[in-house]
Amino acid sequence: MADLIRVMPERQVRDPESDPHLREEWLVTNGLGGYASGTVSGAITRRYHGLLIAALPNPLGRT
Repeated sequence: MADLIRVMPERQVRDPESDPHLREEWLVTNGLGGYASGTVSGAITRRYHGLLIAALPNPLGRT
């Protein structure tokens, strides 16, 4: 059976003050509660960054 979770390699994050690409962020929403966000450089610097964060229907995941 194929793995459902793929682990991405961890990048070394430099100081955000020294790299302007770590300060610049993007956000795309789908209007249904889901979104994608990240930094311009591709580094994941916040806990809510991701390529697809889907909204779960009530009551399974949201309160």
